[in-house]
Amino acid sequence: MFDEGVFKSTDDGRTWTLKREGLGHPDNRRVSRVFLHADGTLFASICAKRPAAGAPLMNAGVGLYRSRDGAETWEPMNRSLPLLYVKDFSVHPRDSRRGLLGACDAGRGDQSGGLYRTDDGGETWRRIGREGPQTFGGYFHPTREGWLYMTLTEGAPGAGLWLSRDDGRTWQAFDGLSFANIQRVAFDPADPLRIRVTTFGGSVWHGPLTPGGP
Repeated sequence: MFDEGVFKSTDDGRTWTLKREGLGHPDNRRVSRVFLHADGTLFASICAKRPAAGAPLMNAGVGLYRSRDGAETWEPMNRSLPLLYVKDFSVHPRDSRRGLLGACDAGRGDQSGGLYRTDDGGETWRRIGREGPQTFGGYFHPTREGWLYMTLTEGAPGAGLWLSRDDGRTWQAFDGLSFANIQRVAFDPADPLRIRVTTFGGSVWHGPLTPGGP
């Protein structure tokens, strides 16, 4: 149920219980994604919301949340990084304290969009990428340490897919792609030289691991 929070089942989906203590705000519990890390930590993101058509985006509830007790309680991870338009997040496969959070500009002069990174469980964040007003997300390569992918959605002024091989200090564009409005990047362990990307309205694509690669 949209705008309610997170539901949990312990009986293979026969029954569900709402788990939202500490999650979001009573005016906004629009959970857009839930992710369970290998160490048992749960993450949930709450997306942007307008109180009425044409109104500015609300600041209530928006952000990334974490639960260490199986969704019984939640805590915000971006207190030091207030954002109005969170899109997607990812967590390092071997260290749940390391995360990436994508955000878009919220309009009305706001330029908070970009790709943000934390290495200390959300205590601090820094923006490591901004190539347009609407960043969708960032994704850790599962085996190549320091490799990050960044995706841009609507209104990207140039490439919608970028690669960093130095933890976000520099970025290289995937120029000339025949699709746009790029969302998530996925990795196939059976094909280590290719990636798959999802798009909004443009299907799913696969291609080389690096710009201009085989």
